[in-house]
Amino acid sequence: MDTVAKVKKSKSLGLFPNVLIIVMQDGSKHKFVLGKRNKIAESIQSFLIKQ
Repeated sequence: MDTVAKVKKSKSLGLFPNVLIIVMQDGSKHKFVLGKRNKIAESIQSFLIKQ
């Protein structure tokens, strides 16, 4: 988690709001399709704020 720069939300197929994009400090991106995207994004954001 030390190298996570930001978390973004997106839509799969431009319709379904279930994609979470994690951007690392080196610029690489990891995309995940999740059922509870908002809850996971909030958890990661709160962890980043605490650092």
